[in-house]
Amino acid sequence: MTEWSQKMAAKLKKRKHYSELRDAKFIEQQKLREEDGPELWQEVQNEINQEGNALCADMESNFLVAKSETPSEMTITADLEDGSHTCEVGFSPVSGKLTWKIENCSKGTVELAVGNNGKLSFFSGNVAVSPKYVATSILEALLG
Repeated sequence: MTEWSQKMAAKLKKRKHYSELRDAKFIEQQKLREEDGPELWQEVQNEINQEGNALCADMESNFLVAKSETPSEMTITADLEDGSHTCEVGFSPVSGKLTWKIENCSKGTVELAVGNNGKLSFFSGNVAVSPKYVATSILEALLG
């Protein structure tokens, strides 16, 4: 063994160890997304339904309808003065992305990630956001 080979071996071992830690962390976060992500998605759906029902009651009109098409998709329809508007919302526990698109208009995405506090949350950019925030942001985008 030479001095160079020992230094290089130490460097390569350190890099391998770091790579193994990074892979383990990725697997752990993926598992969290797949296990806990659907619960957070359900919270978003519940908030959309609660806020939508409250708004319909305040408006004294059933102009807003939210339907869960599949466990990972939701459609929200609003009958407004300028016509009917639809928002398609979808969640993928594998990618950890919750996306929405309003026909001929805006779209948005939040992603699941583990925050500094160790909890899984939706993030908009680098900011953790609550399911209620996600739900009201979707409704505000749809209703203008």
